[in-house]
Amino acid sequence: MPETPRLIEATATLCADDVAALAAWYRDALGFRIQMLWGEPATYGRVQRNGVELGIGQLGPKFGPASIYAIVNGVDALYAEFRGRDVRMSGAPADAPYRMRDFEVTDPEGNRITFGEAIERIVHT
Repeated sequence: MPETPRLIEATATLCADDVAALAAWYRDALGFRIQMLWGEPATYGRVQRNGVELGIGQLGPKFGPASIYAIVNGVDALYAEFRGRDVRMSGAPADAPYRMRDFEVTDPEGNRITFGEAIERIVHT
């Protein structure tokens, strides 16, 4: 049975024209939980999945497009989960020369998240 994917750590604040809509995308497409939305309309929010919590701020001088590398357990299972939700990804997980197996997702606002797992952890069957 494949390992259940588990996100380990990341810290970032992403930017968005529409904070609430991007939070909803992270919930619906990537399985995050919306922790909070602040303001009406929302100018800041937080989403979380396992140990990864992301801020989402109103696009402007305070926040800009972001790139995040999230460490996970079960990168192949996580890819399969996202694929089942029709999430657009850069390609299947691949072993990189920096000893990680990873893949990328770009959200609707242009923020990029790479999900990676240390190759030493992966047991290929």
